[in-house]
Amino acid sequence: MHILYIDESADQSANVTTISALAVPAESWADCFERLRRFRRELGQSDDIFVQKELHAWKLVNAVSPTKDVERAMERLLNRVNTCVAARESRFLVVCDQGKEVVYTRLARRMRVYSPIPSRYGTWSDAGSTTKSIPLDRMIEDPFFKDSKQSYFIQLVDMCCYALLRREYPIASRSRYDVHTAFSQLAPVLCREASGKDP
Repeated sequence: MHILYIDESADQSANVTTISALAVPAESWADCFERLRRFRRELGQSDDIFVQKELHAWKLVNAVSPTKDVERAMERLLNRVNTCVAARESRFLVVCDQGKEVVYTRLARRMRVYSPIPSRYGTWSDAGSTTKSIPLDRMIEDPFFKDSKQSYFIQLVDMCCYALLRREYPIASRSRYDVHTAFSQLAPVLCREASGKDP
């Protein structure tokens, strides 16, 4: 089983939202948490960003609030996660930042029953139509919601999400800090098979 931490970042001027997920194998959670806690202590010593302070990208580099397309982006993310964990014969549990409890819970419940996926080849050979319902069969329970102040993992995925946003839509005021290049450092841990079209 995997625990999936999800957060989003948006740029209203470009009308884009990025949503990222951090998958932590349940059997490795304690080790991952300890490593992350140690990293947070090191940040306190090296940069005066203390453990009790929430790491939040918009506070560090001035990100903006989500756009109206966040529900569609979340739907795509959950479909890709479902496909990836199915290939690993695993299941997943979702933990999100607080704020969209009603929207994300309703979306996940609908997707368990009906989740239309367009065919990349034009039509599904077994369905004879351009879309086919492939419900979320690997997701356990409704999403859980946690205040990001209380979750190092949500804070970490927030940083990853913002790095992706600034790679795709760089802004001059942040490029001087090389924020637009930060996402490339994640290459060794990215789940690239989630999308066959976007490397």
